[in-house]
Amino acid sequence: MKKITLFLLLFSTYIGFSQAITINQANTSTNTVQHIVEDILINSSCAQVSNFQTQGLCGVGNFGYTGTNFGFAGGMILRCGQVTNSAGQYTNAPNNPNACSNQGDAELLAISQANGNPGTINDVTFVKFNFTPLTDSFSFNFIFASNEYGTYQCGFSDVFAFILTDLTTGISTNLALIPGTTTPVSVTNIRDTAFNTSCGSVNPTFFDTYNVGLPAASTVMNMNGYTVQMTALATVIPNNPYSIKLAIGDYNDTAFDSAVFIEAGSFNVGTANLTYPVGVGIEDNDMTIANGLAPCSGEIRVLDSGLNPSNYSFVWTVDTGSGPVIMTGETGPTYTVSSPGTYCLTANIAGGGGGCTQEDCIVVEYQPGFVINNNPDDL
Repeated sequence: MKKITLFLLLFSTYIGFSQAITINQANTSTNTVQHIVEDILINSSCAQVSNFQTQGLCGVGNFGYTGTNFGFAGGMILRCGQVTNSAGQYTNAPNNPNACSNQGDAELLAISQANGNPGTINDVTFVKFNFTPLTDSFSFNFIFASNEYGTYQCGFSDVFAFILTDLTTGISTNLALIPGTTTPVSVTNIRDTAFNTSCGSVNPTFFDTYNVGLPAASTVMNMNGYTVQMTALATVIPNNPYSIKLAIGDYNDTAFDSAVFIEAGSFNVGTANLTYPVGVGIEDNDMTIANGLAPCSGEIRVLDSGLNPSNYSFVWTVDTGSGPVIMTGETGPTYTVSSPGTYCLTANIAGGGGGCTQEDCIVVEYQPGFVINNNPDDL
C-alpha cells in the first residue's frame, strides 16, 4: 500500500506550520551510498545494481519528511556542498561557502557549456552505479532546489545531471530535463521574475516555493527556493547493462549551493511500481480525495507497472470493501481503472531477475458527483 502522500500546493506562499526535512549524511560504515541506493532509492529485492562510485561523500545523504508541504516523504539528496546544510527550516544563512569535494567534473562542464554557461563547474558531488533494468521503461521523481534563486537567478546556473549510459553502445543521455523538452533543469531555465525583477520568468509553472521572506515555521528546507516535482524518464532495453550518474556542481564558485532530492522507491529499474499520467509527469501515489488525485466521475486512469510482459507474469486484484478478488482475464502489465477500489498487481519473474515476486497497490477514490436540476422553475 502506498505510504507516501503527495499534497499539491495550490499556493506556494501558503503560510502555516510545517515540519522540516531531516538529513543523514552518507558515510563508509552504516549509512553507505550503496545502502541509500539499494534500500531507500530503489528498495526492491529484484533490482540488479553494482559498481558504486562516489565523489564528495559529504554532499550525499538520505532525507526524511513527515509534513504535508513537500512532495516526498524521503529519499536521496545530493548537494554541491555539505549536504546537512539543506536540513531544517529556512534560516537566511544557507549561502555561506561550505565546500565538499572541491573537485570538478568533465561531463557536468560539457552540459553546462552546451547550455550557454562558459564558466567553471566546481565542488561536484556525484553518485554513479551500474544497473540492469527488467523493464523497457526507466524513471524516477526529483525536485531541484537552489540558493541561486532570488539574487543570482538571472545569471548563475548551478548544473546537475542524471547521465544514463548504455554500457553496450556507450551512448549517454542526460535525463535531468524539463518535462516535455530537451532543456536541462537549472535556475536560469526555471525561474519566476517575482523574486528578481532584473530578468523575466522562464518556465515559471515548474517553480514551486521561494523561502526568502516567509515565516520560518512555514518552510520545509534550508534552501532559497525549489521546483515542483518532476520525473526523469528513459526508454531502455530489458536485461541490457546501463550506468547512471547522479551529479550536481557549483557554477563559477563554491557558494550558493544547489541540491537535488530524489524520491524514495521511485527509482524504477524493474520493480512493480504502479503509475499513471498526471499533468507534466507520472504519479505513483494513491488516487484519493485527500491528496487531490482522485479522478472525477466517469474519468478513467491507466495503471501501468512499467514491467516487460516477456519477463513477468501478472495477477491483478481489486478490493471494493469485501476483500481482494482476482480479476479474471487481466494478465497484462497495465489496467484501466474506471471505478473506486484498491487495485493490486502481483508480478512474478524468473530467470534473469534471479526469481522474485513483487506486489504494488493503489487506492482509487472518485470525486463525489453533484445533482443538476434539469427542470428549473419558471421565473
